[in-house]
Amino acid sequence: GDAPVPPSLTPTEAIRELVARRVSRLPEDVIYLLQAAAVAGPECEPGIVAEAAELTAEQQLDAFDGAEESRLLRRVGQDIRDRYVFTHTLVRDAIYGELLRGRRVRYHHRIAVATEKAHADELDTYVNELAHHFSMGAPLADADKAVRYCRAAGERALRLLAFEEAAVHFTRGLQVAEQFAPQDQEARCDALIALAEAQNRAGDTPLANANFEKAAALARTMGDCERLAAAALRAGPLSYQGILRATEEQVLLLEEARAALPQAEDSRLRAMVTARLGLVTVYISDVPTTASLERSLTLSNEAVTMSRRLGDRIALGYALNARMHGLWGIEPAPERLATGTELGEIGDEVGDEELALHGHMWRTRELLAQGDVDAVNEEIARFRARDTGPAHPLNDSYACNVTAMMALVAGDFDTAEQLGQEALAMAEDHSDLALGFYGALMTWTWWQRGDFALADAAVREVMVRTPTRYPTASAAQALVSAESGDKERALALLLTLPADEWGTVAGDLSEGLAMALAAGACSVIGDSARPVAAQVYDVMRPYAGTAIVVRAPASGCLGPADHYLGLLAETMGDLALAEVHHEAALRLARRMGSPPFVTAAEVELARTLRRRRPSVEQERVSALLRSGEESARAMGLHRLARQAAAPG
Repeated sequence: GDAPVPPSLTPTEAIRELVARRVSRLPEDVIYLLQAAAVAGPECEPGIVAEAAELTAEQQLDAFDGAEESRLLRRVGQDIRDRYVFTHTLVRDAIYGELLRGRRVRYHHRIAVATEKAHADELDTYVNELAHHFSMGAPLADADKAVRYCRAAGERALRLLAFEEAAVHFTRGLQVAEQFAPQDQEARCDALIALAEAQNRAGDTPLANANFEKAAALARTMGDCERLAAAALRAGPLSYQGILRATEEQVLLLEEARAALPQAEDSRLRAMVTARLGLVTVYISDVPTTASLERSLTLSNEAVTMSRRLGDRIALGYALNARMHGLWGIEPAPERLATGTELGEIGDEVGDEELALHGHMWRTRELLAQGDVDAVNEEIARFRARDTGPAHPLNDSYACNVTAMMALVAGDFDTAEQLGQEALAMAEDHSDLALGFYGALMTWTWWQRGDFALADAAVREVMVRTPTRYPTASAAQALVSAESGDKERALALLLTLPADEWGTVAGDLSEGLAMALAAGACSVIGDSARPVAAQVYDVMRPYAGTAIVVRAPASGCLGPADHYLGLLAETMGDLALAEVHHEAALRLARRMGSPPFVTAAEVELARTLRRRRPSVEQERVSALLRSGEESARAMGLHRLARQAAAPG
């Protein structure tokens, strides 16, 4: 023990050698105590460590005194729940490194059992330690507990949005199940599903998909329809903001799970699988088809009816959320508002934050589409006041984005742009739709500022990333081209959507957005766009009296639909009809308390009156143009200001 440390050792190895020599000179009880403490972790509770070291009460007192005298362990705290720590991490590492594997495993198991007993009333607080020690002690006993506590630790991490940590716990649980309980196929399947869900939430989609497929294959082998359904429900790239990207594999797995569940009886799983199948049916292609929407509504209606028969609020929440995705167009707007309200109530009632968030998003969208700005602000304030713990960055970005949208409606462009960029920064690492949401937020502002004509306008990047088959993309690009002076290209872009599809695709699927942008393009193009303007007008007519708001999540508002109907009517040459719509747009904009939309309505109404009754409405036209130009210049809406100054 007095021999010098060999000079060939590294500093870390030398310290370990010195610690090992010091420990070897200590009494046996102290050695056992230090070994158990090293296994316990950086800190340890005296009672748990003493039990793991199998010391009596009398031995425990002397052993801790000896450990402190050796200057290897020290006490922290001055009350009955004193804890002990090693004087240096290298001391603990040295003692732990000297333990043979068998002794290590025994200590881990004893510490797990002692911790479980000592903290039986607060297991959730100690679930990470229990998961670690039971899994490390699994070669000796209690592999089932190891799997159970790893699952509990992973679920706790998921609640805290620590997705990578959750994946670590679930991976450990899966390894224990595969190595020490290979006969327990149910536990292995559950561990695979839990791990895949954590990987999915962490954004590791390829690994998640591989593990979902393994879980589904295992469920098939066992003939376990419930676990097959559980895998199907969690598989696929679901977004926290309610936007879904579906795959053929996801649809097929849901179809299989639905067919495997008992057909003749209602159940929560069958209702939820049916609802999810209805939801993914909408998004199996870039642009939903009429047939896919019809099938989605049939499936979601079946799920809603079944959930109500069961009296199952959780299943009903999932079914209602799925149904919302199939309700496109203006006609079901009242149903969407009622459904969103019920969905939010269910989410709050059952403690499901995603359901509550989706209900909130749909309500916000529908209330704003009605022009009820006060109700929207109350809804936002109510939802923000809820104390629900940590939120996913996508949820935070949505809250930031919707606040930015309302700032734009109010004319506070600086605040809106700042919040919009913050929302983009929060979401861009988690969603490839983040830039699209930012574009939806800023489109009206960019347009009325005159930014579309700028070669480096941010809108161009948004356009590049927008799916080309989606009608909004062609309409937006047409508006950009028209405002940039390329009217031929703008018209060609509008004509890419056949006449008979404005009603079946653009009308139903854009909630008015594509039509509003197309109306703006038609207005700039002029007479050559009359045929397109007439087609768009016929489809957009039912939106009169509402505001154009991007679908949930409500990320952008383009103001009164009547404004765009008026532009279309002007292009068609019907100035009397245009006047009716612009008067209606001005009324709604004033009711919304929106200076930007009021200004736009004043300018367009004045332009129409000037062309229709130049000798009768001179005084009103002058007042409207003067007010519009002053307001537009004050808000930096340069395009609107130019139109007011030179109304044509």
